[in-house]
This record gives sequence, structure tokens and C-alpha cells, in this order.
Amino acid sequence: MKKGKLFIIIGVAVAVIAIGVVAAILLTRGEPKPVEIVYSEFFLDEAYSNLLSGENKKSIVKYKVCIQYTGEKTAEVLEKNKVKLMNNVDEIMRNTKLEDLEQPNGKEKLRVRIQSMVIDSLSLDDTIITDIFLNPFVIQ
Repeated sequence: MKKGKLFIIIGVAVAVIAIGVVAAILLTRGEPKPVEIVYSEFFLDEAYSNLLSGENKKSIVKYKVCIQYTGEKTAEVLEKNKVKLMNNVDEIMRNTKLEDLEQPNGKEKLRVRIQSMVIDSLSLDDTIITDIFLNPFVIQ
């Protein structure tokens, strides 16, 4: 009789421990927490550039490029290559037609060209440079 009670007590104890372990696993598992993405901004200096235009048209654009990015070390890479990026943006502006900017989504297409240039010229992953903003952007 003593052995029977001992087996029952051990059985109940094992069952309680097993239920506790299963409950702990289920409660701690839950849904994975989403990774928080931190966006930062890097500004190139304000600049002026001529736009590609016809013989009688002279157009100048005033702009300031803001590069939105992710990644801790991206700012260092951008700062190190700031002059190169400013030169490349100027090249893009000089090869952009005023008529193209006046089209629907013309400015958006320009932003995409600048974003592609930044990614390509710095050999970055295309998820690191998330957007390009042009503010101010004035054509005269």
C-alpha cells in the first residue's frame, strides 16, 4: 500500500511539472517581436545646376538632396563620399531635361535616378538607401 501511494504522489508530481513546463513554453513562445527599423537622414549641400535644355532655353535648378538610409555605419560611408555624391548628382542634373521634369512624376523619376546612383556608386545594398528627398527644389 505504501508503494502505491508513493507511485501516485510521484505521478502527480511529474504531471504537475510537465504541465508547468508546457505552460512556460507556450507562454514564452508568443509571436516574435518585429524588428524596429531606424531611418536616418544625410544631407548633401545645397547646390545649383544647369538643366539640359534647348538652344533658347536656359534653366537653372536649386536643390538640396536628403538621403534617407538605414544601418549604423552608413553615415560614415556617405560622409566619406560626400564630394563624389555631390558631383554625381550635379552630373544627373546637367543631363536632365526641363521637359522631363515637367512631365507627371518627373521629379519622382529624378529621385529614383539619384537613389540608384547612390546605391551603385557606393556599392550598397538597395535596402540601405530607402529614399531620396529634394527640398528645396526650385527651377528658374
